[in-house]
Amino acid sequence: MNRVPLTARGAEKLRDELKRLKSVDRPTVIKAIADLVDSVGGVLWMQEETGNFVCVSSWQAHFSSDVIRHDSKLIQFLLAKEWVVDIQELKESPGLYDQLELPKHLNEMEMAWLLVPIKHHSKLTGFIVLKKSLSPRQINWEDRDLLKTAAQQAASYLALLNASEA
Repeated sequence: MNRVPLTARGAEKLRDELKRLKSVDRPTVIKAIADLVDSVGGVLWMQEETGNFVCVSSWQAHFSSDVIRHDSKLIQFLLAKEWVVDIQELKESPGLYDQLELPKHLNEMEMAWLLVPIKHHSKLTGFIVLKKSLSPRQINWEDRDLLKTAAQQAASYLALLNASEA
């Protein structure tokens, strides 16, 4: 492989472009998935090197500084079930979700509606918490399948984005 020399100015421009892509592309992923169910916003959580999950981006939602441990009940549930979680349904019928308890900050998130797992090569790499739609609606199995398919596509895209930052 031929090496191409990079000037200090070129390296700075490259870092700036990667930073711009990071700030633009992740919210775009959230918006693309949110638009499928008329959600008005969302927050993207991704797994960091420690294995824990941190908020890395938001679109029309408050960014969270909380950490969700890799061994939490939520993460274990998402790994085992791969379900889209309807947060209101969970609150009303916890038995449907094996008595899952969400971390306090997710339970208290304003307008939290759906939790969509993001898996890449059978590994949970993140999840998106979507805000409620302005027009009340129930999601059905077709919506859930569509969200899961879109999340798989997003996982590939986010993996490429993360690799470009390494």
